[in-house]
Amino acid sequence: MQIETRLADGRLVALHRGVYLVGAVPSEHAYAQAALFACGDGAVLSHRSAAAIWRLWPYPATAHPWVTIHPGRHIRRPRIVIRRASLESRDTRMRDRLRVTSPPRTVFDCACLFEDQYELEAFVADAAFRRLARDVNEVIHGKEVDFLWRDHSFCVELDGGTGTRAALHSIGIG
Repeated sequence: MQIETRLADGRLVALHRGVYLVGAVPSEHAYAQAALFACGDGAVLSHRSAAAIWRLWPYPATAHPWVTIHPGRHIRRPRIVIRRASLESRDTRMRDRLRVTSPPRTVFDCACLFEDQYELEAFVADAAFRRLARDVNEVIHGKEVDFLWRDHSFCVELDGGTGTRAALHSIGIG
C-alpha cells in the first residue's frame, strides 16, 4: 500500500519491476544502477553503458542501459539491453559505485558495434591514450599487435604496419 501511495503522489517513480527512483530528479547514474538492481546478482554494465562510464563513448544516461549477465541466466527486462557472457574477475571493475566491465573488456564488447574500422581504431586509440586498455603491444608468434585478447583470439592493430593483416592471418588471429 505504501508503494502505491508514493507512486501516486510522485515520491516514487517506477523504473523497473521492483526498482524505484526516489523523488523526481535522478542522479547521474540512476538508470544504470536501476538496471543492475533489476538484473540481479552478477549483473555488470557493459558495451555502450560501460563505454559511457569510462568516458569513451557518449551514451545518454536515459538511454536503455546495456547489462551483461551470466549465460545460464534467462531474464528479460524491458528498457534494458541484456547480453550474456561468462566474465572473469579481471573483466569487471567498480567505477562510480557501479559494477562495470573493465576497459579492455569494454573495448572488446564494443568492437562489433562499429560500422567503420576507423571509428573502432579511434575508440581503441582513445582508450590507449587514457591508459584504460592495458593489454597493449603484445607479441604473438613473433608479431607485435597493438591490443590483444588471447582468450577471444581477437586483436586490434592501430598503426597498420606493413603486412600486418597477412601476418595476423598467418598466426590465426586475423
